[in-house]
Amino acid sequence: QTIDEFGRAGATEVMRARGYVDVLIPRGSADLIRTVVTESTVPVIETGAGVVHIVLDESAREDWAVDIVRNAKVQRPSVCNAVETLLVHSAAADRILPAVLTALTDAGVTVHADDRALRLAPDAVPATEEDWATEHMSLDISVKIVDSLDEAIAHIRRYSTQHT
Repeated sequence: QTIDEFGRAGATEVMRARGYVDVLIPRGSADLIRTVVTESTVPVIETGAGVVHIVLDESAREDWAVDIVRNAKVQRPSVCNAVETLLVHSAAADRILPAVLTALTDAGVTVHADDRALRLAPDAVPATEEDWATEHMSLDISVKIVDSLDEAIAHIRRYSTQHT
């Protein structure tokens, strides 16, 4: 059973309901998970924070890219499986990225772009090293242009939390 909306007090009560609750599987921010693991008297299956990536390879279709990226960021930005970083192949960037960025900014997303993506994203803020490893859990996304799938994989290996 899931408990979606009953606040911090209710969550604390469930965390202390040993004998009534068999196990808790917290989903949410790193802070929430840490709190449940630390404070629960009920057994906990620990999940992790997510720095989820989407890679748009050079063969990506613009219409699919727009729909997938917008949905993955905007639908529920505070969940651990919301996208946080978008990696776009340089051969597709000029063709796909403007439409994706427009869809994101129209939905209120703040784009944190690397130097190469900034030229296609005039409303973006420059990405910092910290952005690549951040689980924003908000309407923020980091965007980087890469030259190969190998470069995208290397980026993911470096900054991923290995959530799933």
